[in-house]
Amino acid sequence: MPNDENHQPKMLRAKHLTDRYRVTPRTIDRWKNTQVLPPPDLVINNISYRFETTIEQNERENLSARRKPQTDTAA
Repeated sequence: MPNDENHQPKMLRAKHLTDRYRVTPRTIDRWKNTQVLPPPDLVINNISYRFETTIEQNERENLSARRKPQTDTAA
């Protein structure tokens, strides 16, 4: 079992996200531009990286936002 002190967080590039969501690279670009994806945690040589934990948190937030019932406040 790995030691938590030495555990490096998993970094995901756009290619990892295309595989994860089964979408094209163009879809990932659109999601970046429309802020469906969170901003990158790290950029190295113009390549964006996101921690897997950041992506998972974003997924939880998006899923919970979809499940909340819409309330009509205009009467």
